[in-house]
Parts: sequence; structure tokens; C-alpha cells
Amino acid sequence: MKFQYTTQEKLWDLRRDHGYTLEYVADAIQISKAALSKYENNEDKEYNIAILNKLAQFYDVSLDWLICNTEVKEAVHTPIEDLRLDDETIEVLKTGCFNHRLLCEIIKHPDFAHLMTEIEIYVDGHATQKIKNINDWMDGIRIKLFQKNSAEEMTPYIDTLARTPVNEEEFFFHNIHGELDTIMKDIRVAHEKDRESESIEREVTNVDRIVELVDLGFLDEPAKAFFAAYCEELGIPYDRLSEEEHQTMLNIFKKSTLFDEVKKKMAKDK
Repeated sequence: MKFQYTTQEKLWDLRRDHGYTLEYVADAIQISKAALSKYENNEDKEYNIAILNKLAQFYDVSLDWLICNTEVKEAVHTPIEDLRLDDETIEVLKTGCFNHRLLCEIIKHPDFAHLMTEIEIYVDGHATQKIKNINDWMDGIRIKLFQKNSAEEMTPYIDTLARTPVNEEEFFFHNIHGELDTIMKDIRVAHEKDRESESIEREVTNVDRIVELVDLGFLDEPAKAFFAAYCEELGIPYDRLSEEEHQTMLNIFKKSTLFDEVKKKMAKDK
């Protein structure tokens, strides 16, 4: 999972999430379509802060978030004392030595509050005395059973009775582990298509992947599917390339011998 999205990625994601075209956004902030495309695609570019400010206002997001100075997306400044963090925790968060986005994902998960409740009950020992009372009660039952019955009569039940005591640590560690497992799995599924995430599915050959893209209706012809698969492999954002870049690469890919294999496989599968 990526530590932080770049300004380019944020701009592209914002436009995609709103369903806007390049032309629509460019007209709204009064810049050319080509200029906006460069803002969304070039990795090492010196931005015009005035244009970025217009984009932040257009999408109703924080300018500091857009230029990667903060992870707070909305243009709202929350006093740090409202977060109820102590000095040491604030210093740890400021170090940047771990994935802050992942921490945010964990905290935002619907089961996080329940996980914290389980941990708090264990740490503060709220259930310790109750568990001891249960175990003492079970010991009393066990003693009475042995007093009323012979050892021979009790033999089949000795193992069951020996397993009745509740182990506080095992009980809470099991619950906490289960809660955390659920959170981690949900986050993994939510981000499995991120470019930074390793695929958890069986890898397919280049030819198979290209044909798969065509079959899914993602693209209308093999050459485009071939180009899309290549971009996918190298982490190139296919949808962000200009029409000129698309056409240039398509002309090159049509010369590949692998492209001939794609056409043969598609004809065979029909």
C-alpha cells in the first residue's frame, strides 16, 4: 500500500471519481485541456500554485492535501488538542517512519472501535475478576461431583472438567486477533488492485492477459488490449496517456510478433 499519492495521482483520481472529462475541468478553471492533462500526468513538474488553488477549490479539497503537505483532504483545520493525543504519540506520528495511510485505513475501519474495546477490557482487567469467579464456581462444581461419585464413574468426564477453566489471555488474544484479522483482510481486498500491491491471483501469460482484456469488453480491438496489458505490467496509467501517445504506441505494438499470437489465440477461442 502506497505511503502517499502524488499530486498528479490525486488530480486524476478526483476527476475520475467525479466523472468529469478533461475538457469539462479545464473549462471550469479556465486553462487548456492540454495543460490540465500535463498536470495529471507529469511526475516531476513545477506547478503553478494559482492553478492548483483553483483545482483545490473546484474539487472542494484542501490545497495542502493536494500538494501532499497533509493527509487531511477537506479544507478544515482541526485543533490538535481535539485529537486527544499525548506529546509522545504526536512525535511518533510526525516521524513519517511508517505508512500513515495504512494507519488511517485501520482506524477508519468499522470494526476498529470494537477492537479497541476488546483491548481496553483486557488491559484494564475489567473481566479478570468475573473470569476468576467463573473458574472458582466451576472448581466448586467439580469438587462436588467427585465427592458424590466414585473415581470410576467420573473417569469419562475428567478430561472435559479439566478443560472448563477460562484462560483470560487465551480468550482475549483470540478475540483481538480475530478482530485484527478481519480489518487487515478488508483493507487488503480494498487495495488489491493498487499498483503497489502484489497480485494474489494466479499470474497469466501476456497473451492470455491481452485476450482477457478484450473478452471483458475493456477494449475494442487486440492492438489496444496489447498496449493496455503492457502499460499494466509496467505501471503506466493507460487512461492518462494522450491520444497522440496512444496512436504512436499502437503503431509500434502492431509490429510485435506477440501481437500475431494474440490474433491467433483469439481466432482459435471463437
